[in-house]
Formats: sequence, structure tokens, C-alpha cells
Amino acid sequence: MKQDFRRSNRKTLWILVAVYVAMSVTIAAGTDQSDSDAQATLPADTGIPLVTDARICAATAAYTQATGDFWDQRAAIARAALNRYAAEGNVPDCGQALTSIVADGVDSHLWQASLDAVDAVQSGSYALPDACVRADTVSPAVQASTSPLSSADSARTHCVLSGLAFTQTVRP
Repeated sequence: MKQDFRRSNRKTLWILVAVYVAMSVTIAAGTDQSDSDAQATLPADTGIPLVTDARICAATAAYTQATGDFWDQRAAIARAALNRYAAEGNVPDCGQALTSIVADGVDSHLWQASLDAVDAVQSGSYALPDACVRADTVSPAVQASTSPLSSADSARTHCVLSGLAFTQTVRP
């Protein structure tokens, strides 16, 4: 059973790499070199793909911000990212962060856990504590022994999971 799970993770990693390479090739192939006026107004192509898929960007946030292999923390980060995207009305480009993850070497188990966390909170199959559901910002939790939270910060903090505070900063 473990071997099948590892094979599945490996397969997921290779699919991720293949999609990343395909996107890079598509972007590079789609650039028209004949229109010099358009090229003058566009920033230099850095070779980093534009990634604005909510699922991938939320998984990227969960992968980069999680402080360990904590399922509830990854799910809360994913929910916070999805809440922020919904409140802002768009998904910011996470291509740079995704490129950095791939360059540093993807831990397939943690990437798959991040994708699973996004899928679980989107589908509603994983219910976060009610205090965490509205959060749209993730930050390190302040230790009470080092500096007490101001009343404004404590009012904004909805929940704390594994050393991360989840707050709501964007108001509908």
C-alpha cells in the first residue's frame, strides 16, 4: 500500500513538472517577435510562467507557509488564500513562488498534501474550526511571553494553528 502511495506521489510530481514545462514552452512559443511596438511596452520575458489558477496558487501558499507537516495548518492556509482571492476578485500570479519551489526541489509528499488540503476545503469535505473559516491572512503567531497582542491584533486574530495566526484583514 505504501509503495502505491509513493508511486502516486511520484506520478503527481512528474505531472506537476510536465505542466510547468508545458506552460513555459507555451509562453515562449506564443511570444511574437515581429511586433516591436508591443515588445517595447512589455517587460522582458524572464521565463517564469504566469500562474493564476486558484487551486495551484492556494497549494503554493500552503506549501510555502506551512511550518511543518500539519494537515489542519495547510487546510487553514489554503482557506485563507482562497478567501483573499475571492475578496480581491482575482488570483495574483504565483509563478515566481512556484518556480522557486521547483528550483529548490519539490517534496512530493508536502506538495500533494497542499493540493489535497485545497481540494478538501474547496469541496467542503474538510471542515475547519469556525474561527478559522473567515481568515484571509496568515502570519506568525506572537508569543504572549515575548510581546502581548494589542487589543486590535487580538480582535483580528481568528485562530492560531501550529504557530501561525489566521486573521481577517479584507472586509467585504
